Amino acid sequence: MTSQHIKTVYDDGLAKPTAWPTLIGEMKADAVIVGGGLAGLTTALELALGGLHVVLLEAKRVGWGASGRNGGFVSGGFAEDLAPILKRVGVEHTRSLYTQAARGRDYVREKVEHTSILQGKGGLSLMRHGGSHGFDESLRLQERVFGTKPQVISGEALRAQVNSARYHSGIFKPSAFHMNPLAYALHLAALAEQSGAVIFENSPVERLQNRDGIWEAHTAHGGVKATHMVIATSAYNGPLQLANRAMVNVATYVVATAPHGDLLDEVIPFRGTMSDTRRAGDYFRTVGEGSQRRLIWGGRISTRLSAPKDLAAKLSADMAAVFPQLKGVAITNAWSGLMGYPRHKMPLIGPVKPGLWLNTGFGGHGLNTTAMGGLLVARAITEGDKGWRLFEPYAPVWTGGLVGRLAAQTTYWAMQARDRFDERGCGN
Repeated sequence: MTSQHIKTVYDDGLAKPTAWPTLIGEMKADAVIVGGGLAGLTTALELALGGLHVVLLEAKRVGWGASGRNGGFVSGGFAEDLAPILKRVGVEHTRSLYTQAARGRDYVREKVEHTSILQGKGGLSLMRHGGSHGFDESLRLQERVFGTKPQVISGEALRAQVNSARYHSGIFKPSAFHMNPLAYALHLAALAEQSGAVIFENSPVERLQNRDGIWEAHTAHGGVKATHMVIATSAYNGPLQLANRAMVNVATYVVATAPHGDLLDEVIPFRGTMSDTRRAGDYFRTVGEGSQRRLIWGGRISTRLSAPKDLAAKLSADMAAVFPQLKGVAITNAWSGLMGYPRHKMPLIGPVKPGLWLNTGFGGHGLNTTAMGGLLVARAITEGDKGWRLFEPYAPVWTGGLVGRLAAQTTYWAMQARDRFDERGCGN
């Protein structure tokens, strides 16, 4: 059955996406990429630019999963906090990791800078409670490691950008930006194809095997043999247990409001990315201009694989709790997406067997890491570059199956409880 993209706001105004064919028959290639999300597409593009014959297999549609449904945030960091990374790998290694993350951010910016895919620049990380100890300690740590002083905004200056009594201070991130993630996925696919990569949709891989040093990816109607194979699937892995066992699938939810330009100009003048520093936080941004300006709001995390029936009402209530001025604003779209989270909350990048690579585990990071992973894997294959070794301390770890999933959900509930405790007495 031919799959279609999940309905979001991201396909509004887009030309009808290219429909790539289903794989039928046998093929040979230098490299086969399993997964047509942002990580797989970047890898395919860079390998093709490096002169390799590349075949990409997507189970449904290019950008169908989290890559085409996420919040569209791009910055230069990771989902894991800075302190645990420092504790695990030390200062110099941490700086090198963040250099690669920034490299991924700059790669994405270069691809979208002069297109309509780019929707806003700058970012704010917002604090929802007045206690400053942990916040100040985090700022000092960033300054010590990176040698730069974060730009803090508070009081009336913050209120002039984000008019909510819930937020007490924030860090401005000038290099962050946001974009249409589905449009970016389709853009990468077009660039990859122009560079010589061959793309197949509706071609789920049912079986992997290695014979005499050649990797084989078998689908219902064909197969690809290649020297190199890159697994770039995430939460929608199907039978690919290699990646499944190393990640917990986590759902996040997003809604979009009807256009309310005048109201949003008053409530949220800021045009960049916005997210709070809660352990289980909200993230949001506005898109469109003039009267057509609308809010995209994301939040809530769960290991539940299906979206709640009252998703729009739940997120609308969350939104109104932060911005009472928006209470009753109509919701036009509501959707969910699954992301793959490794136990250590860092990407899975590197070889697991000769010729077999993982390039996945980007849940919660922002889209810079998908580009970072694609660059590292492609340059390892084409040039023998060893940059991927930075992620050796973050090798795949079994997440515990159903028990691990239940443990993750319990952790999220505990995070939400701690958020509420921190915010007591702060008008939250």
